[in-house]
Amino acid sequence: MRQFDKFNSPPLSFTDASALSGLISLSTYVFLVAYLVWYIIDSLSGSFPMSSQSVVFPQRNDKTEVSLPAMHCVADSGCWYIPFVAEGASALQGGTNPGDKECYYLNKGETMPASHRTIFHDSDPVDSFTALWVGKNFGFSYDVTKVTGHGLKLDTETFVGPKDLELDPATEGEPRFLLYKGASLFNLIRTKGVDGEEVDTWTNTVSSEDGSPDDQQNICCNAPDVVHATTGDVLSESQYLMKLNPGNPGNQDTKCSNNQPNQQGDNNSGNVVAQVKVRPLPTYTEVTVENPIHPLTIFSVLGGALGSFDLIASWVAWAVPRASEEVILKRFGLALLKEGVKIGDDQL
Repeated sequence: MRQFDKFNSPPLSFTDASALSGLISLSTYVFLVAYLVWYIIDSLSGSFPMSSQSVVFPQRNDKTEVSLPAMHCVADSGCWYIPFVAEGASALQGGTNPGDKECYYLNKGETMPASHRTIFHDSDPVDSFTALWVGKNFGFSYDVTKVTGHGLKLDTETFVGPKDLELDPATEGEPRFLLYKGASLFNLIRTKGVDGEEVDTWTNTVSSEDGSPDDQQNICCNAPDVVHATTGDVLSESQYLMKLNPGNPGNQDTKCSNNQPNQQGDNNSGNVVAQVKVRPLPTYTEVTVENPIHPLTIFSVLGGALGSFDLIASWVAWAVPRASEEVILKRFGLALLKEGVKIGDDQL
C-alpha cells in the first residue's frame, strides 16, 4: 500500500511513505470514478445547459433562408397575399422584384404553401409579406412550436393555429396565435440541439393597427387575376378579385379604394378590406444547447474534481499522522513526568 503514496515528497526516500497515505491516494481515484458516474447520471436525468446570442436576421442575397411558420387563412372571404419571394425564385437569386411577384389566394381554412413563407429582413418597408382579407380584424392564424425540454434531444410542443375563429367550447382557453390587421413584427427564437436539430419558435407583435389597404403598391388590389395558392389554378372570376368590374378595363375602382364600413358603421365586419404587412425583427435569438457529457467537457470536469480531491486528501494525509505523533509524544512526556523526570517543551 505504501507504494501508492503520492503525497510523499520527492526528496524523501520510499521508506518515508506510509500505508495510510497510500490508502488515501487510492481513495482519490475511487471518489473520482464515483463522481464521474454521478455527474453523467445527473446530467442525463435533467435539462442540459444553454447559451444564447443575438444574430443578424438574414438579408436579401444572404446564403441562409428562413421560413415563417405554417399559416392558415381564417377569414370568411378567403385571403389574398403577396409572398416575400416570387414563386420559383429565392432570396439568393434576387427574385423579389415587384414585377416578378403574383397575388395568391387561399380559401378559408387552407394553409399557405411552405414555398411562399420564405422571409428575410430588408431596409425597404415596401418589401414585406402583404396580405388582404375582407371583414374581421384577424385574417390568419399560425402554428407555434416551443421547446419544452433540452437534453440529448429537444422536446417540443406545437400549438396548431385554428382554421376557423368560431371556437369549439372544448378548445376555449387554449393558446391561439393570430395575425391582426395593420403591421406585425415577427420575432424568432432558434434553438439548436446537441444532435444538430433546430427548432424555430415564432411569435408576432402588432406594431400598427392601421389596416388600410395600400391601393397603389399592393398588386392584389388591381390584379386582373389571382393564383390559387394550393392548386396553381388561375382565378379570374369576380368573387376572387379585389378589382371591381374586372370586365371593364377602364374602371380602376377596387375594393381597396372603396374601403368603407357597412351601414352600421362597424369596421369589424361588412365589406371592409383589411391589410397586414409582416416583417421580421432585424435580429433574432439563437439558443444553443450545451452538451455536458462531451469528452472535452468531461475531461475538464474530471481535472477540476481530481484537483479538489487531491487537495483534501493531501491535507488528511498530513494532518492524521501529525495528530497521532503529537498524541504519542504527549503520552510519553506524561509517563516521564510521573517517574519524576523533568523535560523542557523543546524536548517534546
